[in-house]
Amino acid sequence: MRPCGWRSSWALNAVIGLVYYVRLAAVLFRPAGAHAPEETARTPWPAALALTVATALGLLLGLAPQTVLSLAGG
Repeated sequence: MRPCGWRSSWALNAVIGLVYYVRLAAVLFRPAGAHAPEETARTPWPAALALTVATALGLLLGLAPQTVLSLAGG
């Protein structure tokens, strides 16, 4: 018999992925009132500002890198 190590690792990865996506689908398709949080968490304004600035800079650097590089280089 030949060893089938790559097949068993493929099967293990498939099972792990299946478990992950079945749990995700169960959360998405659960009834509306099954698990409603009583109170929503609020993000403090400094953290929200930092995330907004980081997102804006990331989009700017990703979508218009030459503009940013020309402004930085002179």
